[in-house]
Order: sequence, then C-alpha cells, then structure tokens
Amino acid sequence: MYSNIEYLVSGLRKLREAAMLYIISYVLVLGFYLCLFYALAFAFTGLLVIALIVLITSVILGLVALFAFLIPSFQDLRDYDPSNFGTSCTLVKIGFIGGFIVLIISIALVFYMISIGISIYSLMHHVIYIHQNLTMRMSSFEMYSTYMGSLMMIVGALEILILASLILLFIGYIGIIIGMFKLKDVTGEDLFMVAGILFIISLFIPLLDFIAWILTFVGAGNAIKRVKEGSFAIYVR
Repeated sequence: MYSNIEYLVSGLRKLREAAMLYIISYVLVLGFYLCLFYALAFAFTGLLVIALIVLITSVILGLVALFAFLIPSFQDLRDYDPSNFGTSCTLVKIGFIGGFIVLIISIALVFYMISIGISIYSLMHHVIYIHQNLTMRMSSFEMYSTYMGSLMMIVGALEILILASLILLFIGYIGIIIGMFKLKDVTGEDLFMVAGILFIISLFIPLLDFIAWILTFVGAGNAIKRVKEGSFAIYVR
C-alpha cells in the first residue's frame, strides 16, 4: 500500500536541490584554483581577492546545501520509510552536525592559539636579552612558561578535536552512501546505486564525488517524475 508519498517527493526534491548546490560549489572550487594559479603565475594580486571571494561563496553554498537541504531531505525520507532510511538519517545528522560543531570549536581554538602565540612573542625579547638584564623579574619567566604550557595543551586538544571531527564527518558520509543504495531499492532508480558506488570510491579519488552528485541530481529528478507519473509502486515495510 502507498504511504506518505508526499514525504518521499519532498525528500527527493530537497536531495536534488542539495546536489545542485554541491555541483555549483565544486565548480566554484575549480574557479578558485584557476584564479589562484593565474594570480601566482602572472603576479596579478587582484585575482587573489577574486579567488578568496569565490572560495568563500563555495563554502557558503556547501553549508546551505548541507543544512538547508541534505539533512532535511534525509529527515523527510526517514518520515516516509523509517525502516529503510532511519539509519542513514541518523548517521547523516550525527555525523555532519556533530562534525561541524567540533570543527567550529577547533577553529576557535586556533584563534586562541594565535592570541597565545602573540603573547609569547611579546615576551620573547625579555628572554633573549636575559644576559643583559640580570634583574629581570621572575614573573616574565613564569608567564612565558604558563603560555607555553597552555599552548602545548591546546595543541593536543586541537589534534583530538580535528580527529573527532574527521571521524564524525566520515560517519555522515557513510550515511549518504547508505541512503543512496536505499533510494535505489525504494525507487528503482539505478543512478542512485551508481552514485553510491562513486561516493565510496571518492574516499580514495575525491574528484569522483563531483560526478556522484551529478548522478544524484539526475537520479532524484527521474525518481520524482516516476513517482508523479505513478510508473512504479513504492511500499513501506
């Protein structure tokens, strides 16, 4: 029997929109590298500014694709068929949301490390001229030691956070792969299976990720059309 078809269509539409934004984002990344290459090759500093703008735009589109479309698409698919899409939705949400939060914390720590580095630098002239200042206050050494100790602790924490972020993002990526194969089973659209395979291979050959999103975009469009035409039956187990 048919059940909650509107959730399936909504999920496919959001997935298609996410794929479209990812495709544009990848094209912008290519534009960034081209601008960077020409800027360095011909010493054209104006292109560096353009490259930076293009890169920022690409990152923004990627975040919009993830949080406004990709994650909501898996939520809709889960609402349509929890038995098929429940696991992939959970992995995508935990992996990407958790990974993004940890990544933000890591970036904040990097800026904190920079501030500590500046503080250490301001004290260095006291240390290197110690032989010329025998009356240096011990507080300078204590502050220096404290800053260095804090810096080492932050570096260690940063390494752990980066590793945790990569693991979480990998979990989210696995959720996408599982979702592709489940979409093939549910909709009968073979392009989802091919996209899932390319997503797996892209773990080793990143460029294939771009092709996988193109196939996802086309496959989602085909599936939406077939659902509307009623050309195949979809069942909820």
